[in-house]
Amino acid sequence: MKAPRLILSLIALAHLTTAPLPAQGPRPLGLQQPAPTASAPARRDLAPTEFDATHVKPNHWKRGAVIGTIVAMTPVALYMVSHGCGNGGSNLCLGVGIGMLGLAGMIGWMTGGLIGSFFPK
Repeated sequence: MKAPRLILSLIALAHLTTAPLPAQGPRPLGLQQPAPTASAPARRDLAPTEFDATHVKPNHWKRGAVIGTIVAMTPVALYMVSHGCGNGGSNLCLGVGIGMLGLAGMIGWMTGGLIGSFFPK
């Protein structure tokens, strides 16, 4: 019988020590200091100019993306043709082949575009 009373008394003691007393008023919310009167500079003012999107020089990313797609898809297509996937192959072979061609094309497109973006016009 003493254990539940002890637990309840510890909970009550913990509540009394953590809760604010009525004489202290409500618990303050947020910052204690008033907001500064001077406005902060705009985000655009803080950004360095060399990384600004309006000052990016034209580059060859589209040409690189096309070249990367062709370079990446050609070996996959040659592999499919050499293993007979195009000549009377099963539907599974055709589906997997088209998926692999698409995946190789996307990887080549991203890689070629990234490489082409380093060459200014």
